[in-house]
Amino acid sequence: KGDVYDLQYLVEEGPLSFRSFGFFGGFFMILASALDFVETEGDSYHRLVSFNLWLIGFITIQVEARPFHLQIPVLYDMICLFFSFLRYVWGRGFLYFVAGCFQFFLFSKYNVISGVYFMILGAFSIVFGYRASVRLAGLRNTIGNRDEIKFMFHSFDRDRDGFLSMSEFREMLMAMDQDLDHNDFVAAVSAIDMDNNQMVSYEELEAWWESYHESDLPPGAAYVTRAFTPGSQASGTHLMS
Repeated sequence: KGDVYDLQYLVEEGPLSFRSFGFFGGFFMILASALDFVETEGDSYHRLVSFNLWLIGFITIQVEARPFHLQIPVLYDMICLFFSFLRYVWGRGFLYFVAGCFQFFLFSKYNVISGVYFMILGAFSIVFGYRASVRLAGLRNTIGNRDEIKFMFHSFDRDRDGFLSMSEFREMLMAMDQDLDHNDFVAAVSAIDMDNNQMVSYEELEAWWESYHESDLPPGAAYVTRAFTPGSQASGTHLMS
């Protein structure tokens, strides 16, 4: 029953929703930019913008391609080394929104369509990624040490398979007073489930707890994190995106 639930979540609702929209949108951005590049002979400004949008489309495909087994790990690591914010849903949202604005104002048919698409995708990604970041930061502040992580993980790993399914992970968040709606939950899973197998391992949960810092949060998120941290008076250091 659990396997059926997870498959249904993956197909109908799951964390692939954000990545699939970005992944296929990247191809459309490249196509629209290429067509504009060909059709604007002699217009150096349009050609320069189109070339840069082509690069952004390629970057978009790379950062969203892991679930589709098309990601080049070395290239992805290099992109994240220089643009670390692209590791997060909210960070990719900023990129998509800005790129969409540039593409829209080229005012050619395909660029307008692609630009509107990316502005909408970017706006949704920013909102849901931001809210998930704040919620997960609150969760991070309720965990005092590795023993608590281990206790939580094994308490909600009902089938003892060494992983938290999507339903088990949601139950854990709710038990920690972090009741996320669907889109926030998708963004939260994207932040923790690094191999995109729709399950959270103990190693992923521990790595998330250990590795994040306040600087990884969206701008301004540290100031509102305490509102989502039950009983916490912390200032918000070592928070989670």
